[in-house]
Amino acid sequence: MRQRKGRISLFSLILLLVIAAGIVGTKRFGPYYWDYWQMKEITKTTARTWRILGVQSATEKLGVMLQDRGLSDYIDASFCDLSEFRDGYRVACSWEVDVYYPFSETIRTLSFSTEHVAQMDD
Repeated sequence: MRQRKGRISLFSLILLLVIAAGIVGTKRFGPYYWDYWQMKEITKTTARTWRILGVQSATEKLGVMLQDRGLSDYIDASFCDLSEFRDGYRVACSWEVDVYYPFSETIRTLSFSTEHVAQMDD
């Protein structure tokens, strides 16, 4: 079966819609997941700083890293718990963010948490 020139096939239209939905979803939700990956590194660095330099230095490092990476707008250092854990130092952070679905008034709450334990013998 031949297609006429200048006409868009149904497959092409569906493919374009899927790509457009992917782009909109990535633009809307992607930054929060990127921040999550950054927080994993921040949590790890904070735990290692605590192990080497002490809790005061770790708390300061946490605040500085949140500020430097632009996460302090909605993630606060108070969302993180620094505690001694067995033979190491545990840093656990958790936060939530409300995100509107594109083109609607529907809200979705995204919950994130990171944790790292720096062992004494690392």
